[in-house]
Amino acid sequence: MKWVHKKIKAYKQGKKPTFLEKFALAHANPVSFTSHILGALSVVYGLWMHDIIAIGGGIILFMLGHLNVWFSK
Repeated sequence: MKWVHKKIKAYKQGKKPTFLEKFALAHANPVSFTSHILGALSVVYGLWMHDIIAIGGGIILFMLGHLNVWFSK
């Protein structure tokens, strides 16, 4: 049994997750994780190069990662 499944089972039994556990469980999806990494890199690059298109693209990638997590449940 994976860590994620053990934690979910414990939460169903009444245990309250910490903030870091909630964050880890929400981002345990590889598609979401990849989207967040690429979005963060794009935002950092856009801020460094003063490129509004890269910043906007990074924010969109970040939001796609969140939407993937929200709608996959």
